[in-house]
Amino acid sequence: SAESCFPRPASTSPPMRPPYSAANARAHGQPPFLGAAAVSNNVGVGSRYARTRPPLLSATSTHEMSIDEETDGNLASDETATPARPPGDLYVNPRNASAIDVPAEAEVVLIVSYILPLLITRKPDGEGWQIDWNPDSVLVGGHSRAGRRAGKRVVWIGCPGVQVASEDEQASLVAALWSLSCVPVFLDAELQDSFYKGFCRSFLWPIFHNVIKAGSFKQSLWRAYCTVNRRFADKVIEVYESGDVIWIHDYHLLLLPSVILRKLRTARVGLFLHTPFPSSEIFRTISVRDELLRGMLNADVVGFHVFEYARHFLTCCKRMLGLNHYIQDGGFLGILDNNHSVIVQASHAGIEPELLEAALEANGACERGSLTEESGKFTELTERIDSLIADGHSILLGVDEMERQKGLPLKLLSFRQLLLSVDGTKKLTLVQVGVKARLYTPAVQGDYEVILQEVMQQLQAIEEEFPGAVIFEEFRTISLAQRMQLWRRADISLFMPIREGLNTYPLEAVYARRVGDPALVVLSEFASTARVLNGALRVNPWNTLEVRDTLLRALEMDKAERLA
Repeated sequence: SAESCFPRPASTSPPMRPPYSAANARAHGQPPFLGAAAVSNNVGVGSRYARTRPPLLSATSTHEMSIDEETDGNLASDETATPARPPGDLYVNPRNASAIDVPAEAEVVLIVSYILPLLITRKPDGEGWQIDWNPDSVLVGGHSRAGRRAGKRVVWIGCPGVQVASEDEQASLVAALWSLSCVPVFLDAELQDSFYKGFCRSFLWPIFHNVIKAGSFKQSLWRAYCTVNRRFADKVIEVYESGDVIWIHDYHLLLLPSVILRKLRTARVGLFLHTPFPSSEIFRTISVRDELLRGMLNADVVGFHVFEYARHFLTCCKRMLGLNHYIQDGGFLGILDNNHSVIVQASHAGIEPELLEAALEANGACERGSLTEESGKFTELTERIDSLIADGHSILLGVDEMERQKGLPLKLLSFRQLLLSVDGTKKLTLVQVGVKARLYTPAVQGDYEVILQEVMQQLQAIEEEFPGAVIFEEFRTISLAQRMQLWRRADISLFMPIREGLNTYPLEAVYARRVGDPALVVLSEFASTARVLNGALRVNPWNTLEVRDTLLRALEMDKAERLA
């Protein structure tokens, strides 16, 4: 139950506010739909945690101060900037959304992520928006089934994924998101660039994947990270009502539990990381390591995909903060931090069969909002693969983001070793699809260019020895429907990451070939799905000879062995 997974904090905090009611809200001059969070400056959270808030949610973004004006990057202070209220009020009440078919009094779960799980584009005439759920987002599962099955209402909070500059456009987008129970957080382009490309992707993401880059930490980028976490906290507090569960996703918002709990002392907060968590030897190199750990420990539940990452987190808490872990009733791991108990869980994400079935039926068509200009290029690729299959070729397939942790150079080296080991009568083709932007969020340009250069060098070397053995196609992004059409054509799906968080591609590959002739998945032991796909052939991607031998074994397997 929600109560057992998100226990309420111990009663060591300042006096608690009374339960929210519409009468209370009206008594304090607030609209009843704003809930307890809106009256927190008047009701019992203690002056230390109070601030003056605008009386209504604004349809537009808060006033964009410069990073240096808004925060100095030190979250130890209890003072927060008061968001300015632009002219004109438009309140989004996602709880009234007709799309969620559950009782109005049902418990609400606020899912907070950096990017909303939506595909948002402007209509061709420039008037209004086209909005669809993004089937690539793991958060869509809550929209499709889980929320309603559990009798809960789900509200999503996050950036829209498109730049919306004018207040009129922001107001129109807020209105368009009403029926989808989504609340946007608007950031200006400079702040978003410093936050995402500067701090998250260039600094935190490599460290969480065990890569240390000297000189990548900058105070200005850290201030941007703090600022964005506070902006998200402002929006969560505006939407929150007493009893809601707040579920925060991924490494972009590690400080958010701390900022939220300064205002909402009784809120139940969960945090789930979609990335790996580094060992203590790596994590201790972060200049703001204590701030990040303290931010995470202000959640009631901290979740990871596999126990290895949870163990690294527990070790960091012990070595850097002196906090021991223990076994709670029910077998849960817990950390006790100043009378606040934090549950640490390991739970791998899965796939949604309904979404995958719909993607298979779409037969490779792009979802609305995806890059339809590349659909012709994709059609040519599938036709080429079909021609090779008809000619008796065995198809090895890889679909990976163009980033170093995916192990593309190692994969190509292993495939070259395979080509050198087979006789000329065996027809083998590796189809490698490189994706520049997964979930429509691009990689850092500098990292992308470096890995692309390495991949092209490997491809050139293979082409000189074995012409036509590798088909390499690069896409800006690739839809779920397109991936499913590729997986169903592959004899062997090949995944060689050297460090990885959430990646459901191997699960998709298994599902796509569940009917008909079975296919095989060759999977790096460093992939998180290696812990759940027991039938995959697991390899060490650094040992190219082992990968070669495993591929040879896979090619020789008969149907009965593949099914086993």
